[in-house]
Amino acid sequence: MHAAFKAWDRASEPLETTESRIHDGAPLEELPKRAQWYLNTLQQLFPWTTPQPEKVVLDVGSGVGYVMEAALQQYEPSRMIGLDVAPSMIEKARARLQRDRVTDPRLEFLLYDGVTIPLPDNSVDYAYSVAALQHVPKVYVYNLFLEIKRILSPTGFCAIHLLSCNNIREHSRSVPFAQEIGSQLRGDDTHWHHFYSFDELLCVLADGVKAKQIDIVDGEVSIWATFAKTGPTYHRPDLPEEAHLPRAHERVGGAGSAQSHPSRLVRLPVATWQRLSFGRVLRAAKRIVRAAVGTVGPARTAESEVTTRISDAKRLGSDPWPQDAALLPWYDQDDWADAIAAMRGSHKLDDSDAAMLRKWCEEGYVVVPGLVGTELIDAFVGEIDDVWERSNPIAGLAVSDVILDEGYRVHVPHADLVRLDPEQRRRIREVSNWRIGEYHLYSRAARRIFDHPPISRIASIIFARRAEPRYSLMFSKGTEQGLHQDTCVFHIFPRNFMMGVWIACEDITHESGPLEYYPGFRRVQQLSADEPPYIGPRAKQAL
Repeated sequence: MHAAFKAWDRASEPLETTESRIHDGAPLEELPKRAQWYLNTLQQLFPWTTPQPEKVVLDVGSGVGYVMEAALQQYEPSRMIGLDVAPSMIEKARARLQRDRVTDPRLEFLLYDGVTIPLPDNSVDYAYSVAALQHVPKVYVYNLFLEIKRILSPTGFCAIHLLSCNNIREHSRSVPFAQEIGSQLRGDDTHWHHFYSFDELLCVLADGVKAKQIDIVDGEVSIWATFAKTGPTYHRPDLPEEAHLPRAHERVGGAGSAQSHPSRLVRLPVATWQRLSFGRVLRAAKRIVRAAVGTVGPARTAESEVTTRISDAKRLGSDPWPQDAALLPWYDQDDWADAIAAMRGSHKLDDSDAAMLRKWCEEGYVVVPGLVGTELIDAFVGEIDDVWERSNPIAGLAVSDVILDEGYRVHVPHADLVRLDPEQRRRIREVSNWRIGEYHLYSRAARRIFDHPPISRIASIIFARRAEPRYSLMFSKGTEQGLHQDTCVFHIFPRNFMMGVWIACEDITHESGPLEYYPGFRRVQQLSADEPPYIGPRAKQAL
């Protein structure tokens, strides 16, 4: 066993002492709340990675199992596996669960030698690690990334929490840096701390591990990252990776300019809708957004959250999302009209395509009637009806935001839904503002719409590069959300490279709650990414 792991394998230490020691002396009654906070933060930062019910979930560095216990409730997995390097820690986790009367056959533990995860290839749908890997030497963490990539399913994700280099100064106040390094050199039986930077994680995951769909958020204390084994397949392989626009070199500085070479983020072979956070740019500008990624604090009201975001934006210089002309898409450049003229030849655009691009450049949206035919929509609606009416369950499917007789449920597995009698299901369907995420993975009709070539064609024309669908979500009713910026949920860098495609599945009137859009809203200041900012009167005034 490596010296770094010995602090976690104290067989003679009482359970309560271990609980206090590995959680920095936090009161035991606070540990479930802390565990839930970690999962909530992962959900908040990387919502697209959240596993569907009945999946296999792995907790790397599971400790005494508090986060595992929370994940069991939140993710409703078919298997909830805790991975740890310390035999005595696994025994203490079992004892802790027994003490707290947590009994569930889905909970299991695996002993890990620090090198090879004892699981087969492609066997895990979601792996996460929080408050653990910062204590492990980096060579083991890098190897762990490779191992996680190996065991992830083709559609799986990994989400990790580490200590940020931004935290070295603060950490050194309690543990001087020389003392920290000395402990590691001597192999002391104590907690070691390793710190990570945005650039380091990006290079390791992209160039070393060859991971896909990488997203990194660098905060004041912590750094969070997610990655996948595979990337999605492009739908228009005939389109160029990036359109050559004549004025591109004019926007980039000369040989001595700081902008003479594209950002590493731009050079990554990622899809147009790939999510990469703004943390690297913020740090380069020496401005770190103090978001909900640093400390565990009390819950805030929606109004106070908006006020805090406005305050942070002003304190940090009013625009935490940079608008570097070399990185913004062509339609956010001053010479967009010239670009349309150039693309008419290079992309063989007709008059209607050119008019659509002008509309997009001026107002930020286009309406394309008849893009998805009624035959496809009717088939889709029919399969949605079947979800509620069929008697046999659809494996892996869950319906969200459901109001059952016993109360509200965030996710209800379809297997639980079909156990109810038809009248109960009809009533639940009527009273709930239910929705289904990623339905294209379960429905042939939804998949046909998801892969509909005309949608990819329109998006590819607008982006001037290959575009691909990434996620899907269907609503039963309007959400009645206030005006908000989705870009603070989906961390896009470079900015303005994400497109939402809304398809009406029935006739819509103003009274039924239509989709509303603020023309040109993408040019408005984008706020810090802690919560989706609902723009109230106070925020509108600040904007």
